[in-house]
Amino acid sequence: MRCPRCHLVPPAPVPTCTGCGFTLSGLADAPERTSTVVDAAGVLSEEGCAEIAGRLSSFTRASNHDAVAVIVPSTAPLAPAEYAFELFEHWKVGGDSKDGVMMLVALAEGRVECVVGPALAPALPDDTTNTVLAKHAAPHLARGDFDQGVLIGVDLLARILEHTEGLR
Repeated sequence: MRCPRCHLVPPAPVPTCTGCGFTLSGLADAPERTSTVVDAAGVLSEEGCAEIAGRLSSFTRASNHDAVAVIVPSTAPLAPAEYAFELFEHWKVGGDSKDGVMMLVALAEGRVECVVGPALAPALPDDTTNTVLAKHAAPHLARGDFDQGVLIGVDLLARILEHTEGLR
């Protein structure tokens, strides 16, 4: 996986990035992963949360890839990309093979991030995730429509992966 700081892709997993020295801090204050949707900020409606969870569950059933969406009040003191990377690792999204994808919304920072495990990275490269989230999810999130912003983000990411794997 790419380093969240310098974007270096090491040839093999390493505990410390050889490009910039980034090291996992352990995320002592990480929210608990209780389902496919973790709304630690409490901004999703009950209906919105159920719809997002349903979409993620159907994606996981069809593809056998792990998928999760998380909304946090803030990622401080880490940058949102660093926090997302650390949370992906902390939760072991996709298991030991990191066969998963995670979308993170950081409210205070006004950022949406995506971490894609190495097994899915060829089908969902950084430039694709950044474009999809910036053009389609971020406008809803900026208006405070978190249900739609998160749903659109996870749905489009899932559709790309489903299409790539011939599931759609």
